[in-house]
Amino acid sequence: MKVGFYAGVFYNMPLTDNIRLQPEVLYNNLGSETKNRGKESGYRKIDTKIWNDENFQAFTDDGKLAFLFLLTHPHMTAVGAMRTTFPGLAAELGWPLKRFRVAIRPALSKEMLEVNEQACYLALPKFLRYNEPEGPNSVTKAWPQAMNLIPECPEKAMLVARCQTY
Repeated sequence: MKVGFYAGVFYNMPLTDNIRLQPEVLYNNLGSETKNRGKESGYRKIDTKIWNDENFQAFTDDGKLAFLFLLTHPHMTAVGAMRTTFPGLAAELGWPLKRFRVAIRPALSKEMLEVNEQACYLALPKFLRYNEPEGPNSVTKAWPQAMNLIPECPEKAMLVARCQTY
């Protein structure tokens, strides 16, 4: 059991008689832990601006669901890449493989996904922009462990280059 605290402030601001705005700032120092993956995070940061992104808005509903599924997938590592197969991902969603391929095609064409099917490699190139390391231990401990899970392929070299900016 991990002990910590949770604190925050909020302000309830009336805009009209029927509408109120309540901005909040919250802090939690507990973090997250999963039993089978050590002390890696069990959550992902998803910028709410994703819904305003022109590329994301152009996705079909299946495309949006598939992209959010990949972004929050439990096997997605701290560096934004994972070892996986399209048939496996489709099966997890309960979809035929063709439906999954059609759903992610726009993300692939917009380079929002980096894939090497032969190597079973999938990455989200902008993942680290929104999930920056929490501290030096992320880079020195969690990232090397994550890299060991990623298959060797040319795309892994691009992933390493992205990580080196941190």
